[in-house]
Amino acid sequence: MTTNNPESASDLLDASIDVVLQNSMIIKFVITTVVDDDVDETGKKEPLVLMLLPTTSVSDLKRLLKDRLQIPEQEQHLVLSNDRPLLHGSICSHQGQQLLSGVVSRPSPETHIHVHRVEMEPRLESLFSMVGLSDWEERDEIMSRMVKARSAQNCNNGHKLIQLDPDKYKPTSRDESYLCKKCHIDFHGDMYRRDGNTYGRVTPFVCEQCNFCLCNFCISKDEGSTAADDPFQALQILALDIARKMANMGSYYGGKGHMCGHLPVSCNSEFAPQMFIQSRRGGFPMKPGQKILHSGIRLVIRFDDQSSTLVKNYGYELAMKELEIDEIRENGACIRDLMKLRKQWLYKEEKVIPAILFREAHNRFPTYSGQAYETTKCISYSLEEVVYEVGVSVSDGDY
Repeated sequence: MTTNNPESASDLLDASIDVVLQNSMIIKFVITTVVDDDVDETGKKEPLVLMLLPTTSVSDLKRLLKDRLQIPEQEQHLVLSNDRPLLHGSICSHQGQQLLSGVVSRPSPETHIHVHRVEMEPRLESLFSMVGLSDWEERDEIMSRMVKARSAQNCNNGHKLIQLDPDKYKPTSRDESYLCKKCHIDFHGDMYRRDGNTYGRVTPFVCEQCNFCLCNFCISKDEGSTAADDPFQALQILALDIARKMANMGSYYGGKGHMCGHLPVSCNSEFAPQMFIQSRRGGFPMKPGQKILHSGIRLVIRFDDQSSTLVKNYGYELAMKELEIDEIRENGACIRDLMKLRKQWLYKEEKVIPAILFREAHNRFPTYSGQAYETTKCISYSLEEVVYEVGVSVSDGDY
């Protein structure tokens, strides 16, 4: 993509930064901006030279680039000269520099950073906001952990996790308690939980150097994590997985099986957003006003295969198509919206189709005294589209 006005700072798409050591306490940043992917003399602008401290962080640099080049922080993809993404921490720590007792050791004499502007897709920005990733600094911190591999039952630094004696481990406050990196349960006092068919006491396995912690249930199934080749793609996959769970909540919230209360959505991942970690045990509580479909997504609500075949056999195919939903949700949707939409096919003036489905459902179980009820399932969720399928089932009313 090119720009018609290379002098406009907001149109700058790329920049290269030469990080050069001046002395033990000063580093020179030479920022050369480029208005096109083709790096030539006509596309470059006069370099911007800045003298900064070695403690300058990636966040500091991104804010500086935002102010000087008018590139939003979330649109800046920083890559080191060896193609490693630059996401979190101090600039010099990525050059091998260490800070020991306030004395700065010598970093590499010269490092090259490439800044590529990737404009944020509005739907993706809405998705991130919905799942608790609206803060670009939190995104970068999570991605910085995604690019590092972790061995099974070890912390991120390769240390073996050691079991603490729950009888001796007595935190005096929640702030002092350990938090499992996967299920996010804390260990404040005696804790018991059920995991599948297993019920037992929860004990922490921790790294005493970095406080990385897994509970005994999670560590038994821990396989570590592989380094993500593309952390930006990995973060989007994580966000879509959370969004699918939230969208699935719209399938049954307020319906059969939901008696009362705010049902929780969990994210059992060591890369979970703070929104799910802060909620501690049980997951993030979902309320009727909680957004579960991001802005700009295509919403499809259709009959499942079995119901569709029955309706076609009765000659109501056109009427069925009128009841199905296929629309772009410019502002997304919350749980309350889905509670209305998923029943739209049932409460139309023309009730022939629901009557057919309910009757056929009863006919399949002639000796069964149960009642037919509508079912909704979230079939798929992507950045572009979410698909729900509506059908009918029979139950005796038990939950």
